[in-house]
Amino acid sequence: MNQSRILSSILLAIIFIVGAATASVVSAEEKWFRLKTENFTLISNADQSDMKRVATQLEVFRSVLAQLLPRANIKSSAPNTVLLFKSHDSFRSFKPKYKGKTKDNVGGYFLKGWDENYITLTAEKRDLSPFEIIFHEYVHYVINNTLTNPPVWLNEGLAEYYSTFTILDDEEGKIRIGMPIARHIMTLRNRTFLPL
Repeated sequence: MNQSRILSSILLAIIFIVGAATASVVSAEEKWFRLKTENFTLISNADQSDMKRVATQLEVFRSVLAQLLPRANIKSSAPNTVLLFKSHDSFRSFKPKYKGKTKDNVGGYFLKGWDENYITLTAEKRDLSPFEIIFHEYVHYVINNTLTNPPVWLNEGLAEYYSTFTILDDEEGKIRIGMPIARHIMTLRNRTFLPL
């Protein structure tokens, strides 16, 4: 076991312990549920319908990646735990901090650990979709499991491409991938290209 893996596990444990200790919105009456799918374990204080929706999104995304990237190492040796919070308020204590301040614009994140992978997100709808970030980071995880030192353009390009994954119709199995990303369009419109 290398030192960086040990440090990341210790850091993760500290984050969750501190977050749980400082969470003022978690009460003794609050109900937490557990839902196990083939590839993910969800733990949540959200409605069970939200848990099923998130579990479906993650499983379908993983299945699509396996079909579109058949040589990729999709299988994870570490379990994938998903912490789904019912609201941004209940998620707040677990959001990352920058310069001592909580980053409220974070809708979710993916944290790779040596013994377990963690995905955190909120069921509450706001401007920021957590799935774009989670899908982006999950693709990085798959690429890094498959290739040794992939070029940045490939790693970031595929992660951004697949981050736009959307289920259009559950019953018909229709999905969409590769849609333009609004912030990239704005960047292209408002900035000049670097000279070659």
